[in-house]
This record gives sequence, C-alpha cells and structure tokens, in this order.
Amino acid sequence: MSSAASLLSVVGRAVFAAASWARRRACGRADPADDPRWPASGARTRVEYGRWCRHACGMACLQMALDHRDGHAPPLQELLHGCRAYGGYVEHDDGRIKGLYYAPFADYVRAAHRRRAGRR
Repeated sequence: MSSAASLLSVVGRAVFAAASWARRRACGRADPADDPRWPASGARTRVEYGRWCRHACGMACLQMALDHRDGHAPPLQELLHGCRAYGGYVEHDDGRIKGLYYAPFADYVRAAHRRRAGRR
C-alpha cells in the first residue's frame, strides 16, 4: 500500500467524542462536559471529560496511529492517564493543566505502545 493510500485509510479521531457536537463547541456554543458521547472517551465522569478533552489532541493523534497499526486503540482518557503517569501532562495545585510535554510523551509511547518515538 502506498503511503498516501495508507494515510487515507486511517480512521479519524477527535478530542470530542461526538463529532457532530464538536462544531458547536468550536464555535463557543457548548461546554465540553455537555458532549452527549462523553462516556466513549473512557472518562470516569462528565466533569473529568470536560476538563481534559481540550488538552487531548496529542492523544487523538496517538489513537489514530495505534488504530492504524493494530486495528483498534484504547479510549482517549486511558491514553491520557498513561501519558500523565510518564509526565506528559502536569496538573498543578491551582488546577492548571500543562502539556503535552514531548519527551515524556515519547517515553510513554515507546514503553506502553512499542512505537518508535523521539523528538528532533
């Protein structure tokens, strides 16, 4: 399969569970926690989903890569929690979320998903 055909075969992923709902959110007309498909993300609660989904674009990309390679991928929140354990995201005492930090993310991807990962 050519690299272009391979790229086109990748299933699209998004940080929001309901693709039809994402446009409303992008236009500022909805709270992320109101996404009707939030349980599909793997979040434990609607609040957890609403708090973390806007920080998960790197995890959506990782989902696409894993889905392409394996034919399936873990839920978004499972990837996010795994990456957090490696320091890829940092939650500060005041509630701020920082990341995605790429060196810890690459460590997570190599260790947990057996993918080549690095930074240039």
